[in-house]
Amino acid sequence: MKFGKQLTHLGLYLSFSLSGAALSFGAVLILTRVLPTEEYGAIGIFFSILYLVAPAVSLAADGLVSVNKSRLDPKQYLEFQRTYVTIAFASFLVFQTGFVLAWLAKLYTMPLLAFVPAYALIRFLSAMAAAESVIDEKPWLYGLIAVLTPASALAMTAMLVFTLGGYAVYRILATFLAEALVVFFRYRTHLIHFVALRFDRATARQIFRFGLPSLVALTGGWALNESDKIIIAREAGLDVAGIYTAAASLAAIMMTLNQSVTNALYPEMFRRLKTGQQLRQVIIRYVASFVGISSLLCLAVISAYLLVRDIVLPERYADTKPFFIALALAGVAVSFYRPFGLAAEYFQLARTRAIAILLGGATTLLVSTVGVRHGNALWAPAGIAAGYLMAAFVVASGLKMREKNHSNTQ
Repeated sequence: MKFGKQLTHLGLYLSFSLSGAALSFGAVLILTRVLPTEEYGAIGIFFSILYLVAPAVSLAADGLVSVNKSRLDPKQYLEFQRTYVTIAFASFLVFQTGFVLAWLAKLYTMPLLAFVPAYALIRFLSAMAAAESVIDEKPWLYGLIAVLTPASALAMTAMLVFTLGGYAVYRILATFLAEALVVFFRYRTHLIHFVALRFDRATARQIFRFGLPSLVALTGGWALNESDKIIIAREAGLDVAGIYTAAASLAAIMMTLNQSVTNALYPEMFRRLKTGQQLRQVIIRYVASFVGISSLLCLAVISAYLLVRDIVLPERYADTKPFFIALALAGVAVSFYRPFGLAAEYFQLARTRAIAILLGGATTLLVSTVGVRHGNALWAPAGIAAGYLMAAFVVASGLKMREKNHSNTQ
């Protein structure tokens, strides 16, 4: 692909992602005006649980969609796709049964959570559609998916909450239907392939080999990125969790911007590593670049929030200010980890990266739980920052060990 085409595609992907983020922001404006804080807290808990269940339903092998779509001929890819959908559907049935039995046994009190496995299955199909569009080099189709999903979710959210009332279930139902609409739009001409389930043993072995190691680090990733809402709900109550979730929904723009920075910088970082530049120099250079750019973006995001906060949020969500600022600052800590994580991917240090995510997640859980229990909810974003810094330290140690071993073999 020529540089000009790459740049055009990057611009399209970034534009569509920001458009989708703007539509999601519109949903936040509606929900904070209609939903009581405890209902917003229920939304946060639902998607926190979904973060764990979704990759479990797909066996965390989503990356194989892109790999096989680019390597296999259409007939072979269809065989892979049908087998993968069959496995995901079987996994969904197991989890759905488990969630229903847990509800009947009164192991959780929110009936909404029984809907998590179904949402996980539809999200898997939606993610597969998006990945196929990227590999097929169809940025406009990808963009249509990226914009259509939040746009239809926003429309249905507004319709449901304004006509039926301010309840978390209507927002979750709206986003579920939006993702289902995307799946139907993408696969409308061959939905029969999903109904006629098929299981190929060789393909299944590939899926299990690829995905199961990633599931090991799943709890660490959840702890780093989603445990904060559960911890706050348990230690400070659903009302505080609702305010925190609203702040997190707005602060998610930092994650979008961080991903844009990653997309812009990592190709050149990989080229420098490929040419044999000293790893230490490359890491220092890109840590400075990531953290410097992220800090500037963080300052801009916080400034924009302070300018419009009183306009866009109702009075009952006025306490989001400290949470938003803390979460935005935690995004800078995430950017500090990015160069280390990318270097681990480049050198295929999967075990080191998994250990780093697990230890980082454990750090987040410890700092957040103890801090929120004995202090206040601001310890939750502090825990996220501490977890990512710990993960960076672990990966840095692994990279240093690799360099030492590499030098000894020369």
